[in-house]
Amino acid sequence: MATMSNESSDPTSTAKPPSSSSSSLLPTASSPEAQNPRKSILRTRHDQPRPFIALSLSLSQRIPPEVIDLVIENVSPIDIKTLGACALVSKAWLAAGRHRLFLTVTLNESNAGRFMDLLDAPYLTIANSVHEIFLVAASNRPIPSDLVEYYPPRRAPHHEEIARRLSAFPSLTSLCVSWVLESTGSFTAAVTHSSLSLTELEFRVCKLKSFSQFTRVLAGLQSLRRLIISDVEWYDGHSLAQVSTYQRIPARLQTLELYTPTILPFCSWLSFHAKSFLELDTLRLCSLFWDAQDASSIGQLLKCFGPKIKHLSLPWHFPEIDLSYSKGLRSLHFTHLRFQTDFIGLQTAAISSDVVERTLYQLTSPILETIDFTAETFLLDYETIGRILTKPCFSQLKVIRTGVASCDRNLHNLLKRIHGSGKVPPLKLRRRSAFSTLTDRRG
Repeated sequence: MATMSNESSDPTSTAKPPSSSSSSLLPTASSPEAQNPRKSILRTRHDQPRPFIALSLSLSQRIPPEVIDLVIENVSPIDIKTLGACALVSKAWLAAGRHRLFLTVTLNESNAGRFMDLLDAPYLTIANSVHEIFLVAASNRPIPSDLVEYYPPRRAPHHEEIARRLSAFPSLTSLCVSWVLESTGSFTAAVTHSSLSLTELEFRVCKLKSFSQFTRVLAGLQSLRRLIISDVEWYDGHSLAQVSTYQRIPARLQTLELYTPTILPFCSWLSFHAKSFLELDTLRLCSLFWDAQDASSIGQLLKCFGPKIKHLSLPWHFPEIDLSYSKGLRSLHFTHLRFQTDFIGLQTAAISSDVVERTLYQLTSPILETIDFTAETFLLDYETIGRILTKPCFSQLKVIRTGVASCDRNLHNLLKRIHGSGKVPPLKLRRRSAFSTLTDRRG
C-alpha cells in the first residue's frame, strides 16, 4: 500500500499556485503602467484641442474675390461676431468683411459718442463701407414727469454733430432720421451743407422748423430716388410763404411715400413742380386724419401728374379725387377702405358695393393690372362689377382682390369668365383674419 507524502498529509500546509510564464508580464499595483494606463488608439480624444493652422498668404491670394464675396454673403447680417472673424482672416478678406459688417450703422444716444470718437481716429478705414445710417435722436423724446427721477441725466444730443460729419462717408446712399425735434433749423441746415449723394431719405416722427427749410434739403439731393415722410410736423404751421418757386427739386425721384396728418403743403409743392419730376411713378399716401381740403389737394396733385403715376396707394377713395386723370396706372391699392373717420372722431365701416363700383367707373388706364381694395366685406354686386370689368380699359387686368377669401374667389372667377383662364394667373389667397374666416363661414 502506497504511503502518502508529508506535504499532502499536512493540513496546515498551503498549496502554491502553479507557476506560469505570463505572470511576469502582468503589471503590478506599484508599476507605472498601472498608474498611467495606455490610451486605446480607437478612443476619440475630444479633450485635446484641434491644431490651428493659419491660412497662408499665397493660398489666400489664389482665392478669387468672387468666392470670398459668396462666403461672406451667406453670413447673416446680424451675426456680428462671425462677420468680424471673416474680416480678420487676411487682407484679401478685410474689404469684403468690413463692407458687410458696416453696411448699416444705427446711431442712438448710447453709441453716438463713441462713434464720433471713431470718426476722429487718424486711421479711419470704415468710412467707405457705410451705405446706410439710421439716426435716432432719442434724447429729445419727452419723459413723463412722474418718471423723471428714475432716469439718469441724459447727454446732449449728437444728431446735429453727426449731420455735419455725414460728408465723411463717400458711399452713403440711405439716411433715416427719427425723433428729431428742432426749432432752430440747425439739423436740416447741417444736412443741406453736407453735399450728400443720397438715393433714399426717410424722416420718422420728427418736428422740424419749417417746410421751406425742408425743401432746401431736398434741393441739395439731386440723386434722390425715394423719399419717405412719416408723422412729420413743422413749427411754422405748414407755411408755404417762404418756399422759393425757383428752387431746384430732385428730378430723379421715383417713389414718394407720405404718411402725415396734413398733406396740403406737400401736394401744393409737388403740384407746382409736377413737370420737373421726370421719373416719379410711385405715389403712396396714407392718413386717417385727412379732411376735404387734403382730399382736394390730392385730387389736384393727381391731375397735375396725369399719366406719370404708375403705382398709386390711397387710404380710401375720397369723393374729391378723380382717378380718370391717372391714365398710366398699373396698380391701385386702397389700404384702409373699410374705415373712415366721422365728425365725432369715431371710425365706422365705410366699404360698400357702391364705393367699389364708383372707383371702377373712374378708372381709364388701359395698362391696369392690379386692384387691391383691402376691404373686410362680402356684400358686393358681382353682376354690376362684371359689367364694368368688360370695359376695354380692363383688358390687362389680372388681379382684383378685397382681402376676404370668398370675395377674392368670386372676383377671380369673374375675371376668368371675362378674359379667359389663360390671361388670369392662379389665385393666391392672403392669410385670413378672424373676421374674414367668420364672414366666409356665414357666406
